[in-house]
Amino acid sequence: MGTQQILMIVLSVIVVGAAVAVGIQMFDNQSKNQTRAACQADLLQFGINIQAYYRTPTMMGGGGGAFDASTDLPRLMAFINGGDQTTSIATPNGTYEFDAASNNGIEIVLDPVPAVANWIAEGVVAFDGRSDADFERGIWTFVGPTSATYTAPSL
Repeated sequence: MGTQQILMIVLSVIVVGAAVAVGIQMFDNQSKNQTRAACQADLLQFGINIQAYYRTPTMMGGGGGAFDASTDLPRLMAFINGGDQTTSIATPNGTYEFDAASNNGIEIVLDPVPAVANWIAEGVVAFDGRSDADFERGIWTFVGPTSATYTAPSL
């Protein structure tokens, strides 16, 4: 076998190996992006459900335009979680913790998701569609790598 043929075989092995490595990296990135998008969709759905509870009349099981953080959180959780009053909801994308830090909104914290390098999401759903920290419609505030310095804002 000639030197030219060996060189062609070596070059083709290098090209195929590089293509496989790039393909694996692209697949991994797409998987992480899909998981992040699914978590954001969960947060958006929870925000919609919380707004629906707040605006639903009390005789229909909602908040009637009012919310008392000390007493209404179990009713809210039952409303958005199919009757279950626990303050956490587990989805295929992660576990979300709900907290009524004030009468103005609900704080939602996504536990770190190992599938996306322990990314988290934290934020506040404001009942009136706004918040003091200028969030986009009061939905979520932070989606990114876990950070010891991040603290969720209050309304």
